[in-house]
Amino acid sequence: MRMIDVVCPSCRTPKQLPEDQNGCATQCEKCGKFFVARLEDRQLKNWDTPVYVAPPESPDDAQPPVSKRRLPLQYWLIAVMLIGVVILAVVAFCRDRGDDATPKNRKIATTLDNPAVKQNREGEKLLNGIGVARDMTAAFSLFYEAALAGNLDAQCNLANCYRDGKGVKQDLSQAHRWYFQAAKGGSAVAQNELASLLDAGIGCPSQPVEAVKWYTRAAEQGYAPAQFNLGSCYENGFGVTQDPETAVTLYQLAAKQEHPAALNNLGRCYMMGIGVKRNEEEAARYFYRSAFAGCPEGQCNCGIAAYTGQGMPLNQISAYRYFRSAAERGNVIAQYNMAVFYENAIKVKKNPQRARFWYRQAWKNGDERAGKALLEVQEP
Repeated sequence: MRMIDVVCPSCRTPKQLPEDQNGCATQCEKCGKFFVARLEDRQLKNWDTPVYVAPPESPDDAQPPVSKRRLPLQYWLIAVMLIGVVILAVVAFCRDRGDDATPKNRKIATTLDNPAVKQNREGEKLLNGIGVARDMTAAFSLFYEAALAGNLDAQCNLANCYRDGKGVKQDLSQAHRWYFQAAKGGSAVAQNELASLLDAGIGCPSQPVEAVKWYTRAAEQGYAPAQFNLGSCYENGFGVTQDPETAVTLYQLAAKQEHPAALNNLGRCYMMGIGVKRNEEEAARYFYRSAFAGCPEGQCNCGIAAYTGQGMPLNQISAYRYFRSAAERGNVIAQYNMAVFYENAIKVKKNPQRARFWYRQAWKNGDERAGKALLEVQEP
């Protein structure tokens, strides 16, 4: 049998053992300690080379295997955030030191620092007498200087002055010029005003198609008055093919911004079934919102709805109040109805003088029925 050489791990004394005792315990002849002789899988190529076998460790002496401890994910996130803060601080520091052309105490620039903007604002104060004595001539001069500098609001205000003769002699051709200048610059207000002049033929022949073009540009910017005016064009087929559904859509866009006239027209569409299904209750709701916003037509229509009970509870007293509010604001239909209330003593004391007064007001505003009725009212 082949012999193998083993060495005592304590005193290094060699010893020969039969090959079949591999893995068995043996005693050293010199130090007397026992150890295990192991020759795993016959890994020795030279059988004459001694095999050093480590003594088995006691449970008390055994050391747990050393494992690599990993940091929690939160620590890594905190580290990354700290690194990012440091980088941002370094970048900001370098930017501050490198930007020598910008003093640290320089103010942030705003549109109010523009001289033209200041001139326009001062002009508006003088025109309306806000905080200062009213001076239309001085306001016009400020508007003119700011308009020449290219301020769109000033150009529009200057056009208003030329159109209404405020601070300057009325000149509709100059009004057209400055409205057009501001409209080209993108002012929705100027686009709407220019379209209104072209629509009504003020200072020029009526140009419905051109008016619709400018109404459309202003409406696309979300300007409620232009949306209302464009809706009227579509409802009546003025400058564009008549389209009640599109008119209602435009009225609804303006009504979302609480435009008083758009609310009234939308209520009228619901009351008469124009472009939408007829709905008296919905019509009355829009009339009420319009009246609350101060629209005379909406107040008059609220009075009619309350008087007839269409969409509202029948209430002649409420009708009288709506008619009176609208009549005082110049609504001709409400003025005529006020005269009827006083002539026939509807929820008020009969008063022929008041009846004649309101018939006369309605007649001056173009109501021919009021003129005839005025002759029939007998003096008390």
